[in-house]
Amino acid sequence: MVRHWMKLGMIALALVGAGSAQAVFRVPDIVVERSLSTQTINVRFTQVAARMVELRVNGISVGTKAVNGAEVNSAAFRPDASVLNSGNNLVEALIFDGDGNLLETQKTNLDYEAQVDQSVEITAPKAGSTIQGFVDIRVSIRAGHRVKMVSFIVDGDMRSMTNVAPYRYVMDTEMLSNGWHEVQILVVDENDRSVRSRKVRVLVNNPGGRTERVLTPDVPLATMSGAYAAVMSKPSAAKPMKVQAPEAATTGAKMLTPTGKRLASAAKPAPVAKPVTKPAPKAIAKPTPKIAPLPAIAPTAKPPVAKPVTKPVVAKPAPVAQANQAAAIRIGYGTRLALNGPLTLTYNAKVMRMDVAARVHQGIALSPFRHLYEAAGGKVKWEHNAKTVNAKGAARSASVKIGSKTALLDGQRTTLEYAAFIERGRTVVPLSFISDTLEVNVDVDPKTGHVLITKRSK
Repeated sequence: MVRHWMKLGMIALALVGAGSAQAVFRVPDIVVERSLSTQTINVRFTQVAARMVELRVNGISVGTKAVNGAEVNSAAFRPDASVLNSGNNLVEALIFDGDGNLLETQKTNLDYEAQVDQSVEITAPKAGSTIQGFVDIRVSIRAGHRVKMVSFIVDGDMRSMTNVAPYRYVMDTEMLSNGWHEVQILVVDENDRSVRSRKVRVLVNNPGGRTERVLTPDVPLATMSGAYAAVMSKPSAAKPMKVQAPEAATTGAKMLTPTGKRLASAAKPAPVAKPVTKPAPKAIAKPTPKIAPLPAIAPTAKPPVAKPVTKPVVAKPAPVAQANQAAAIRIGYGTRLALNGPLTLTYNAKVMRMDVAARVHQGIALSPFRHLYEAAGGKVKWEHNAKTVNAKGAARSASVKIGSKTALLDGQRTTLEYAAFIERGRTVVPLSFISDTLEVNVDVDPKTGHVLITKRSK
């Protein structure tokens, strides 16, 4: 104990003797967190000469661990399931020294799942992985489940549903903030019984993506434990160490010698500043009146300027338009795009606003069906029991069944490049199918991701 106080006294003296240099204070840092895929709780700490760590969950002590007193250390605990609640749990870590004195405490809230089914799991992405852009969420459902619907849940909110195997969901991570997020699936069988998978924590890290920062308030010294408060409070009394002599040496013409006497020569250089004002030969600006008559020559230059203006204006726009058209890719059955990400659709000179983004997946351009069909003047009806979309009133009538690559156009069978699926309540189909249904041209600019939809010329 005496050695501990001697160490603290030496630290305080070092801080006071630092002078004008900036002091660095070592504040204990304690982190309590749970493992990504197990019940294990890890306690990590620095700047604490600890000898023992105790963990309490919901006020119940679940164990103690001896540590070696190193500045950087950790301890792992695996609490029994009987002390864990489904949902929020109060977890407290207590740090003790070799004499059993409490040095620091840290409290936090951790969420746990009471019931998970190992027969339902997320196979991709893996727990703890870093993801960005569009991410394919894949699931594994073992035999025995007669699946009726699979829901994809992100941070407690349902993002998509599907009843078509393989059960997958393409998640746009740019809709989320940078940081940790939890993904889970909910499976409902034919008897309306539901089973949840274990949550998978992933780190979203999109370049330029938004990051929600949580600022921790300043902790007053009174809330810190006694030993550290004593060390932190002493430097504030070291006022005599603020030496401002360097500032006095650069304050202007009046300078002081080390003895405090004024230099007589320091005041004399002031008159030298007067000759600086003499080289003000602003009279050089006088020739400007002579140059002023030059604008009178301008009328003679007007005739040759007018003639070339008309030629480039007419000649240049045509090749520019041709270049733009050449850069665009016409979407049809079998067209594959060498880009990934969202698309911006413009139909009848109007940008389409959709709650589910059109995008390119596996080289195929995809888009929600209802927005475009209704923009063309048609009506769309959803048949829930048959999981089928029926549309009529636009150029051609259409019938699309979720999970099928076969659709009907004016009663005739046609094949889709990608099976129709549901995302956040919207039926998504290939843009090539929409091109045939509405009898429109669909042109994509591969550089910008802009899609121009126009009527076909008859």
